[in-house]
Amino acid sequence: MWIFSSCGFFSVVEKPEDLVSGMLTVRARVKGDLDALRAEYMPELGPIVTAGGSDYIFRARISREAFHQGTRRLVESIHYPSFKNVVFTKQGPNRARVYGKVWRDLIELEEDMSVRVTVGPGSRMAWSLAKTVQKFHQMHGHWPTRIEMPNGYYDVLLLDIGQLWHKPMLDKLAFSVNEDGIKALDNAGLVTDYERDDCQAIDHREAFVWMFG
Repeated sequence: MWIFSSCGFFSVVEKPEDLVSGMLTVRARVKGDLDALRAEYMPELGPIVTAGGSDYIFRARISREAFHQGTRRLVESIHYPSFKNVVFTKQGPNRARVYGKVWRDLIELEEDMSVRVTVGPGSRMAWSLAKTVQKFHQMHGHWPTRIEMPNGYYDVLLLDIGQLWHKPMLDKLAFSVNEDGIKALDNAGLVTDYERDDCQAIDHREAFVWMFG
């Protein structure tokens, strides 16, 4: 089982030596993740062992019952509306970018692929941004000058759209942070947000051409 949490990334398995003792092995790529897991949720986690040459360098063992109690504490600690945001705040932008890659790749599991738009490597967030920008243009007759989006989204957006696309977009739009989703604004105070549905059907290609062309 893989666990992506606000304190780290873990792979939990039952090794042959665990079978007899009723233990589980919790593996990690970062030693500090196991330290954080022990400190915050699983004080019963055993000492960290370094396994050279292994897929996961760092690992520790824990009883099934203690792991069960620890995951209960982990679940009870969820008090945030956005996992990506809390990772950015708690673990920093580098970890948020890595998790963002996983989030992006997992989009391929969705049955309805019609909403995917390819910009560079492909980005659902870029699609949402383009939809908001296009709505602004439809509502107000001109393009916005500013974009607001939740903390951490901007870094993932730049990761998703690819380095070659950065400059034309940044030449047209200034970015800032809010906690209410993606919003397009101009210097006169006009605003359109991603959640509004009072516009005609959106063809976001025009917005992509304007932002990234």
